[in-house]
Amino acid sequence: MANHTFLAGSASDIGAISTVAQLSDAGWTLNGTKFWNTNCYEAEAMVVFAMTDKSKKHKGISAFIVPKPTAGTINCYDVSLL
Repeated sequence: MANHTFLAGSASDIGAISTVAQLSDAGWTLNGTKFWNTNCYEAEAMVVFAMTDKSKKHKGISAFIVPKPTAGTINCYDVSLL
């Protein structure tokens, strides 16, 4: 399992994440970006954290299990680690 905390533009402030999740009749839609995810290429699914209620700040964040591959996700690559 790979863990996605979308922090582009929010540094380490998890309450400021810009990824949002919106519920519709078709299910949840996640919108956001992530530029680094260690060991994503080995995972069969990703845990994605997204804002579902911005008025609650960090308490308005929900976690979603997203299987790989899922339409709209970008492939993960094996990156050599130290």
